[in-house]
Amino acid sequence: GGGAGEQLKVLLAEYGKVGLLVHFSIQLSVLAVVYTAISTAGDPAATLASLLALLPQGLGDAVASKIDPSAGTFAVAFVLTKASAPVRIAMDLAVTPIVADALRNTAVAGILGLKPERA
Repeated sequence: GGGAGEQLKVLLAEYGKVGLLVHFSIQLSVLAVVYTAISTAGDPAATLASLLALLPQGLGDAVASKIDPSAGTFAVAFVLTKASAPVRIAMDLAVTPIVADALRNTAVAGILGLKPERA
């Protein structure tokens, strides 16, 4: 049980550096995609409205109230990325065990603190 934050703590305790690697890889990927979407759109305000519409009901309004319309593209992308935390944590929980299993018997396993799989 427990909320997403508690699940993330358990994940990091179990997978350590791999959990952090996955978490920050997903976060930076989302930030890059959101930044690119906002910066390449012909109308940044319309793009922002479209991205906010993708958030769960009520969350879009809450996030919009925290964004200064004159803020730079990076600031807007950062706030939207932070708002995606529940989805990103769900991705962390799903992807980290898979990545850890894939790396467990490789040369980087020791650096990442992974123990070899028992036969």
